[in-house]
Amino acid sequence: GPVVYDLYDQHRGRYNLQRDDIEGDAAVLDKDERESIDVVLEIFRAYSAHELSAMTHQAGPWLDARRRAGVDDLQRS
Repeated sequence: GPVVYDLYDQHRGRYNLQRDDIEGDAAVLDKDERESIDVVLEIFRAYSAHELSAMTHQAGPWLDARRRAGVDDLQRS
């Protein structure tokens, strides 16, 4: 299911969001946080909403992330 239910509920069924559609204050992010977000956006901006959704439903990326984080299959992070 969705990781952040409030965000999911707010944007459910919408596949094209504009900058003004997203609430928040980017000014509260520090330099490293902004850089991390910029890297993610640069990597994934070429994908459609449907492609991104399909990626999140594959087990491989989640298993890789859990392995890198040192979480075994029986633990929930």
